[in-house]
Amino acid sequence: MDYADPALGSATRLARLQAKFKWIHTFFTKHRIVTRLDLGINYANDSDLALIPPSLRYFAGGDQSIRGYSYHELGPYIDYNAADGNISRQVIGGRYLAVGSFEYQYYLTPTWRVAAFVDAGNAFDKNQFEPIVSVGGGIHWISPIGPIKLDLGVGLKNTEFQHRSWRLHLTMGSDL
Repeated sequence: MDYADPALGSATRLARLQAKFKWIHTFFTKHRIVTRLDLGINYANDSDLALIPPSLRYFAGGDQSIRGYSYHELGPYIDYNAADGNISRQVIGGRYLAVGSFEYQYYLTPTWRVAAFVDAGNAFDKNQFEPIVSVGGGIHWISPIGPIKLDLGVGLKNTEFQHRSWRLHLTMGSDL
């Protein structure tokens, strides 16, 4: 939890709450389920929302969020006219975050496994929740220093200015 108050030198009163849940279960020695839920909220007066800096807003997309989309690609945005005369889009982040993931992993050997996953959710403002879903699969090597995962995520909905339908994600480190 983060808290800011004008009495403490802040431009606005803000309480920022974030919770991350993860459940991992291995069954029948070769089958494993990994689920994740990330939730966040910025409590502030509606008139003060514009004063919340981007570093405290919520974004979605990327290796630890919704695979198939780039890091911080998803969330509330503004459209603007770029210097070249074209319309561009900037993701500015949201007041809320709700992202979940379900992943099934199968051990081929003690050091290699394959995975299939579904990620869904988004960052959003009041009454603007539009869930984005991605699906994919990957191969994971359980190295001596921890898992090294290569996942291919496919976004089921193109963002308006990003027509990319798939994305490779390389991550290292334990699931917890």
